[in-house]
Amino acid sequence: MPAAADARTARAKQNGLSSSRAVGVHPARLHPRAAAEYDVRYWLNDLASLIFFLKAIPLPERFDPDAHWRAVSHLISDCGSPRGVQTNEHRYLLITEKSAA
Repeated sequence: MPAAADARTARAKQNGLSSSRAVGVHPARLHPRAAAEYDVRYWLNDLASLIFFLKAIPLPERFDPDAHWRAVSHLISDCGSPRGVQTNEHRYLLITEKSAA
């Protein structure tokens, strides 16, 4: 994506606008064609991935590995498996079509 489009996208996100508007497609010109909602299951199979995940997700309290090491230890011992710690992402998919000018 060109730098100008990146800057528009960043400004749009700060202003609460959709990314489609940021790259020059007015939302009124987009027509929904299909929608889906689904879960994606995956495993965090090492400590570094788990810590990265916990730092990135919105939690009621900011995650700090030094302060929350006991909880992480319990999570691994209670929920861990040979594949790692299972989690999921709930996703939404909206397929749209841009109308002719």
